[in-house]
This record gives sequence, C-alpha cells and structure tokens, in this order.
Amino acid sequence: ANPFGSGNKFLLAQEGGSINIHGAPRVSWTKLGAIADNGHTTITLADAVDWEVGDEFVIAGSNHQSSFVGPYVDYAEHKKISAISVDGRTITLDTAAFGAIVNRHFGDTAPVTYTSPPVLPNHPNGQSWNYDQRAEVGLLTRNIKIQGDVASEAAKFGGHVIVQRGSGTVNSGSAHISGVELFRMGQKQILGRYPMHWDVMLGDAAGQFFENSSIHRSYNRAVTIHATDSVRVENNVVYDTVGHAIFFEDGSEEGNMIIGNLVMSTVKPLPGDEMLPSDNEFDEIQNRTPASFWITNPNNEIRDNVAAGTQGTGFWFIFPIYPTGMSSTLPDAITYFAGRIPYKTDLDVFDNNVAHSCGSGFDVNDSIYFNNPGFVNHSIRKNKPWEPMNTAVLTNFVSYAAHIGIYAGIGNEKVVFDNAICSDNNEDIRFAAYHTLRNSLVVANTPAVTFGGGFRRGYIIYDGAGIVEDCHFARFNETVESIISGAGAAKLHANHLFSGFTHDGTGLPRVRINDWSTDVHSPGNSWGMAVRDVDGTFWGTAGSTITSNHPFMVLPNDDITPAGTSASANARLSPFRFGHLLFFISGPNYPASTLTYIKREANGPTRPATIEFKLGGTVQGYKQYPLIVQDDFSYTLRWDNQNLAKSIDLTFGDVEPIDSTIIRLKSIANNPGFGFTGAMTEVPTFSALRTATTTSFFKSGNDVLVRFVNVNKKIVVSFSWS
Repeated sequence: ANPFGSGNKFLLAQEGGSINIHGAPRVSWTKLGAIADNGHTTITLADAVDWEVGDEFVIAGSNHQSSFVGPYVDYAEHKKISAISVDGRTITLDTAAFGAIVNRHFGDTAPVTYTSPPVLPNHPNGQSWNYDQRAEVGLLTRNIKIQGDVASEAAKFGGHVIVQRGSGTVNSGSAHISGVELFRMGQKQILGRYPMHWDVMLGDAAGQFFENSSIHRSYNRAVTIHATDSVRVENNVVYDTVGHAIFFEDGSEEGNMIIGNLVMSTVKPLPGDEMLPSDNEFDEIQNRTPASFWITNPNNEIRDNVAAGTQGTGFWFIFPIYPTGMSSTLPDAITYFAGRIPYKTDLDVFDNNVAHSCGSGFDVNDSIYFNNPGFVNHSIRKNKPWEPMNTAVLTNFVSYAAHIGIYAGIGNEKVVFDNAICSDNNEDIRFAAYHTLRNSLVVANTPAVTFGGGFRRGYIIYDGAGIVEDCHFARFNETVESIISGAGAAKLHANHLFSGFTHDGTGLPRVRINDWSTDVHSPGNSWGMAVRDVDGTFWGTAGSTITSNHPFMVLPNDDITPAGTSASANARLSPFRFGHLLFFISGPNYPASTLTYIKREANGPTRPATIEFKLGGTVQGYKQYPLIVQDDFSYTLRWDNQNLAKSIDLTFGDVEPIDSTIIRLKSIANNPGFGFTGAMTEVPTFSALRTATTTSFFKSGNDVLVRFVNVNKKIVVSFSWS
C-alpha cells in the first residue's frame, strides 16, 4: 500500500502520531579492563555491567592497517555471554555460538600518561595527557527487539523507522525511543529507508531522542537526521552498517545532539551498491569513504563519541555551500532554513571524540556538489574551505591506529585542534590549510601495543601552511620514524610554524625529506618545504627556517645541520624567512611555454631553473616557488611565446608585515596594450621601488620590476597585454 510513501517493513510516525518505545535500562558500552587475546574464552571489563547470560556484544578491534592501500580488515568480534561474574566485570564466552577470541584487543588496566618537559612559557610545569587505548565493548542485545524478517538478509531489504512532519504545520510525528535493539534494518540503495530516521521535521523535533539502544547488521546507514533540528542521539551502540552511519543529510540540520555513541565497523558499499556517491566515492590518502559520523553542518553538539574500525573516515566535517536536497526544494523547508550557509557556520561543540583503527580519523575542508552543472549530486567536492565567522576550536580529539590521524583540506586559518592526541598512525597530521595543532600529544608507537603499520610520520609538510604550538612528540626515536616529513602538494605554502615544541628524544628531532641537491628540475613541490622554528624550540635557532637542500632554498652560508642521523641528512637550517610566490600564465591557444625563474643573491651566484607549462596537459597551468623575503634578493621570470601568452597573475603570500621581495618580469613592458590590475603603484625609479612601503612596480627598459610589500596575508597582482 506504501502509506505516505514509506514502502513496507516500517514503523512510521506522522500527522501527530508518536512512537514511544522504552526497553529496560542497560549499560550500553564500556571498555576492556585487560587484554583479550587469541584463544581467550573470558574477558575482563573496565566497569561493572548489568548484562546477562545469552546477551550478545561486540569488542572493537585494536588493529592497524599495514599500508595506505589494499583491502581494509576490521578485527571487531561479535560474541555471546555464557556466564558473568557477580561483580559484573568478568564475562565467559559462549564459544559454541561465536567461538573464542581470535584477535588481540588492547585492554590495559589504566590509561598511559605522557608528560612534556617543564620548559614552555605557557606550561611551566609541563603538560600531561592521559591516553586510553583500551578496546570498547558494546552491548547489542536489548529486551525489545525490532528486526527485519529472515528474508531481509538475502535482499538486503530490512525494516526501517521513520518520523515525519507530514502535511500539517503542527501535526508532526514524534519519536522517543530507548533500550531498543534494531537488527537487520535499512534497505539497500533506497533513499529514506534507514534503521532510525527523522525526515524533514524542520523545527518540530525538539525533545525527541534515540538513546541507550543498538543498531547492528544494517543495509543502509544507522541514524539519519534529515532537515531536522534539535533531536538527541545518545549512548547507542552501532555495529556493522553500510554507508555513512550517523548521517546529517542536507547540511541544514542544526542544534542536534550526538553524544556518547559507539560506532563500529562502518562498511563501504560494493561498487554499484552505494545509495549516494559519497558512500564509496574515494579511497585516497586524503579522502576515504564512508564516514562513521558524516557531519554536514557544524552547528551541532558532537561529543564523547567513538568511531572504531571504520573502513573510511571516523569523523568527516563536510559542509555544503547551501543546504541540499529537500531542504532546498520544499517550500516550507526553504522558508525555515533561509539564511543557513553550512560552510560559513560557526562550530557548536566538538569535544572528547575518539577515532581508532580507521582509514582516517578526522577530515575537514570538503563540500558536496548539488545542482552544480557537470557534477553528480551528492558527490564530494574536495578542498572547499570551512569559513566560520569565529575560529572553530575542536577539543580533546583522539585518533590512533589509523592511516591518517587528522587531515585538513585546503582552507583558511580558522580551525584549531586543541589538546588532541594522535598516536600509532601512519601519518598523524596532514594539513593542506592554515590550521593549528595546539597543546597536543603526538606519539609514534605505543610501547604496550604492537599495532604494526610500518612507518610513522608525525607532521606532513603538505599544502599548509599549518601551525604547531606547544605540542609534545613522543617515541620518535626509531630509525623508521620522523617528526616532520616532506610530501608533494598542489600548493606547497611556505612557513609551517613550529613553536613551543618538545620531544623525548635525544639530539635534534628527525626530519625526513628527499635529497634535492642534484635533482633540481624534479616535478612536484616536495623540495619547496619551509618550516619556521619560531622560538628555537625545534632546531635551536629562533626565527630560522628548516628547508630542503635544493639550490633554490639553500645558500652557501646556510648551516649544514648536524642532524646526527641519515634520516635528517637532507634538511638544512636557513637563517632567512621565506614567502610563497604563485604565478599563472594564460592566453588564447598558446602552446607549451618555457619559463625561467632565477634567484639572484646579493654577492653570490644565480640559480636558474626551467619549468614547462602545458595548457590542458599534465603540468598545471600555474607554478609556485618559495622566496627569501629578507636582505638583498631578487627573482627573474622569463618565458617564451609572449605573443600567445597574454597575461601573468602573481600571488605573493605566507609572509609577515615586514617581508618584501622584488620580482623582475622579462620583456613585457613594451608589449601593445600593456596594463595592470591589483593594489600597486607605478614608481619612476629603481631607488623609489626599493624604498616603497606598499606594493609597487617600475619599468626598467622592457622589463617590469615588482616589489611586493606585505600588508595583508596575501597580495594578488596581474599584468596583461594584447
């Protein structure tokens, strides 16, 4: 009959209807109190529970993947209770039902404490972090069970619970659900058919909740909040679900509370089985789908949750420009959500959340395509910045045993991770944005746990430039580890800033980069890394810059840093500050063009490099280099085919107010139709150029010399001709 478009196998509340189901209160989840290892038939819990013989539960995996690629293996284990001790902490497994323990699950008796040395001005007594890697244990059984029938499994067509506003303005449905087990729920690839679903409630859902319950073996998500404000999803156990698990659908949703949930084993749909492209769109170092917590609007309370064993990403902040879906098409929704711009919205709360044994722990600075010509609706739009009005401070986040602990796409400087812990990840921090890691702990390998996973890298020099303030790096002592590592990037900005740095190693912290001393023209941007040691706490010289040994970065009198290990042998310590120059040449149908970029030192040699542009080819239409922005340095750009390449755009950034540099553009001043745009002034002499206090240019014969003087973080100017 399909009443109200709900299909079949459903519970529906609409037009004033209400679903009120309350099972017996139970301890929803806890942690192990001792290691559970292969062959064990009993486990010890950290806390007393009220679970019973016959109850089923799941233990989160303590696994780590061995590489960034290849099939993901989740080591969570589904078990059944045959006996439980009087104190409620020792469980005997029903081995006839699900066998003994197969995988190792960490469960030490207490968290590990790390303390930084008492040397930082803001922390004169040192900082301490309590780090808890004990595997979570979640109860699946409840005394009220709602389930799909036995035929559900073959067709992946289970039951669903849906709460809707309906056609009236005050007759919305409502749901108050606690102590319930949802099993064999969700309907594969069918929009709107989820185990628990608030559907276009607008503002009529305040006070409604789904709490102290479990969802397991779902064929389509776990909990979906769609165009709905102010519901509470708290203290639930979610296990073995397909696609994004806790799912904010349109980006319009605000004021919701996602608190204390344990989400385990979020599974990527097989190719062709996805409901939305984002469910299985990417398996990249930077972007891994699906997400256990898919957050499309930051104005929600997200705290005390755990994402464990996620095939994709634990927590993904992915904010559309405007609300999508029904939030942008239904007349009532358009009116209600007017003015909501998710990617410009301030953060409500993100606190005390944990991601472990995931592809990625946390991802931010992406968006969603919707009604964009040429793009599939609900596909992922990479590298769209989050631009809140106020700095977003994400507190007390923990990520361990993941490929990447925290990743941030290209964006601005308004995101701060405060008091985070990243440990046992292949890479702990990879910022493609001006984001900040503050008051945080980064650990290479935890001594009590063998996670595997090969190499460990603390901070990746990526697009950036990121900021690391008052952070402690621990156990980066083995020869395979590095606290800083270089990496290629689309826009490798200068001046990753380190200050208040401490570590527990001896000697200089290890920096791992390639040897660029002879491979001057190598493609990519890895050689352009520039890390400012702001206060001297990293390599001992305040205001110096750690660079690669590429000829454009290193001068003859730069320190040949006594790194002490081969892993740091390719890094250098420069006394100079660096900025970032990006230039782009365009014109109608111009062929491959060669551009020469020269650094000229005051009393030293020139350092040329040749770069090839290919319009529409594999080489990008722009190039970039770091620049020394102190003392007497100038740079020259020259290129062929100026009659075809009709303009050049220059962007100067990543600098401080006192920084400046001079760029000579060869042979463009006498071209017909020569002109410029941007905030700069033409001056009559080279002497006037050198003393200019604002960005200016001077024509020297047929050359143009531009002096960039920093006023803002970024300066953009353009020259064109006909």
